[in-house]
Amino acid sequence: MYKPLADEIRPDSLDDVVGQRHILGKDGMLRRIVDSGQIPNMIFYGPSGTGKTTVARIIAQRTNRSLRKLNATTAGIADIKKIIDELDTFLTPGGVLLYLDEIQYFNKKQQQSLLEFIEDGRITLIASTTENPYFCVFNAILSRSTVFEFKAVSPQDIAKAVQRAVNIMNSRRDRPLSLGPGVLERISTACGGDVRKAMNAIELLMNLQPKTATVLRDGRETEIPAAEVVQGDTVLVRPGESLSVDGVVLTGKSAVDESMLTGESMPVDKQPDDKVFGGTVNGAGALTIRAEGVGRDTMLAGIIRLVEEAQSSKAHIQRIADKVSAIFVPAVIGIALLTFLLTALLTRDVAQAVTRAVAVLVIACPCSLGLATPTALMVGTGRAAGMGILIKSADALETACRIQVMILDKTGTITEGKPTVTDLIAYGLPEREALRLAASVEQLSEHPVARAVTDSFDGELAGAKDFQSLTGRGVSAQVEGKTIRLGNRRLMEEAGIAVETDVRPLEEQGKTVLLMAVDDRLAAVIAVADPVRDTSRAALDSLQRLGIRTIMVTGDNPRTAAAIGRQVGIDEVVAGVLPEGKVEAVEGYRAEGLVVAMAGDGINDAPALAAADVGFAMGGGTDIAMESGDVVLVGGGISALATAVQLSRATMRKIKQNLFWAFFYNIIGIPVAALGFLDPIIAGAAMAFSSVSVVTNSMLLKKSRLERRG
Repeated sequence: MYKPLADEIRPDSLDDVVGQRHILGKDGMLRRIVDSGQIPNMIFYGPSGTGKTTVARIIAQRTNRSLRKLNATTAGIADIKKIIDELDTFLTPGGVLLYLDEIQYFNKKQQQSLLEFIEDGRITLIASTTENPYFCVFNAILSRSTVFEFKAVSPQDIAKAVQRAVNIMNSRRDRPLSLGPGVLERISTACGGDVRKAMNAIELLMNLQPKTATVLRDGRETEIPAAEVVQGDTVLVRPGESLSVDGVVLTGKSAVDESMLTGESMPVDKQPDDKVFGGTVNGAGALTIRAEGVGRDTMLAGIIRLVEEAQSSKAHIQRIADKVSAIFVPAVIGIALLTFLLTALLTRDVAQAVTRAVAVLVIACPCSLGLATPTALMVGTGRAAGMGILIKSADALETACRIQVMILDKTGTITEGKPTVTDLIAYGLPEREALRLAASVEQLSEHPVARAVTDSFDGELAGAKDFQSLTGRGVSAQVEGKTIRLGNRRLMEEAGIAVETDVRPLEEQGKTVLLMAVDDRLAAVIAVADPVRDTSRAALDSLQRLGIRTIMVTGDNPRTAAAIGRQVGIDEVVAGVLPEGKVEAVEGYRAEGLVVAMAGDGINDAPALAAADVGFAMGGGTDIAMESGDVVLVGGGISALATAVQLSRATMRKIKQNLFWAFFYNIIGIPVAALGFLDPIIAGAAMAFSSVSVVTNSMLLKKSRLERRG
């Protein structure tokens, strides 16, 4: 059974866990607890991919207790009851060790249901969370648990895991992989301390590469591992195969699907002397190519490096409250000491001095300050999730409010990503009959344009005989005794068929025009295009009303791109670019001091998504795009882009309001307390009211009105 790479490299002992030496080292507290064999209730907190689950599994293996695992994102009271029902049975003779992942998603009632069994020792709880446990874990659970902080893993430690992953990848291949100079270091720094993220990125990207290739050596066909192909080899690519290397076509004609590089659904016709790229998919014709780019010199390997470099260059946003607290807390302690000293000196009343100092400390307790940011972020991300906007980090939510430039891919983002018939003009026969004949021929072709034609006809098709695929020109066949030719103007010219109709207006709209001849006479003109999403125009209008500059960057030809740009009212269009061109566009605008977002769905968009300040990945796109993006739009459309920006701005307003209230409250309260006008009990009540006010203000985000167009 296949196992994800991140799961396959999971260590079996504490010695093999990367990072966390402060708790798992020789003298680390957690290490000593595990070695003792007396496992208490524990809570692990820290960023994703830092080893919390791995350590919990290792601990479970070293106890005599039955392991039960729950994930709070999907589990409920019924799942807890099942575990409770097993207690004191032959299934759990030594009790249960319960590993509860993402405990922050359990409400108070769900956490309380475990309390009785934790107290009597029948359940030993190990819970993990990415949030501050002092905010999200029920106090009674917290007081009965030992809390351990897991920190982001250093690049040096991640390098060990990456090397282990490479060894596992090598075990799956006929020929071991080798990492080029500096690659290990780039991968180790690109994941931001998240080991799982590093493993996922490696696996997703490396698995795109074909494992074998057919080369022509000494006049013989030989199948070899793709890693063994060298520059200058002649590689045979059969119909439907993926290309293993970059190179130049020597012989043959075919249409190659380059969507993984360009994002465009229309295959590109290839003939001798044309360049082709590894990872793309050959169409109906056989090709021989001269290998020029192999291994880490291929375009696909370049995409891998671009993603790694872009991710490693992104800085983390520091929390406003954290910066302020570092100054505020020492300052309050200083004010309290000063209040005590001055009161004692002036009044000669030590009790009064203590009372005033305590009142200052109580009224200045930074609870509201600590709650100001996390509560607003929690409510903001929660509301976003309810609207189909999955925000991976608080950094992304914070940055989205400052977006000035939105760069968008075309295919699959602004357009549907699926070619369809948009126009049909028939000459001398009914339009439906013309479409039936065209679809009857195209049913034998695998070309995306052919599928668009066949999908557009909802009736019964006729059988086709003597089918021919004429690479770069079109197709021909016999249908019901008639000779049908369907393709471009070049096909018509070769057959001596006069084409008097003007198709330039259709071509200027960015459409692919097919000419159909029946028995050597022009019978129909069929236009195929990737239609714009119904929501795209409204979505882009919403972004522009928010003051965001919209730019489309696409691998498609300039004419098609310009036509789509005019249709949706986009500000600027950049066409004919490869993945590195999209990254250059992002970095160019960032170099101007602008905050840049990128929206895309394809493998070719992944480097730009990672390079942008905020990357929006379409939910229906590739796994690599979603891995590289900071925000995933579950619905797959761009109508939620403006909503995400508005929600980000609303969240940041709430944070600023909360911080203002917290500071205003303290500015007023501290002098009052220091002068003796505030009893510590009243100060405590006022402090609690301040915290409640901050939380209530954050909850109002749920009621904020957001414009959602499209």
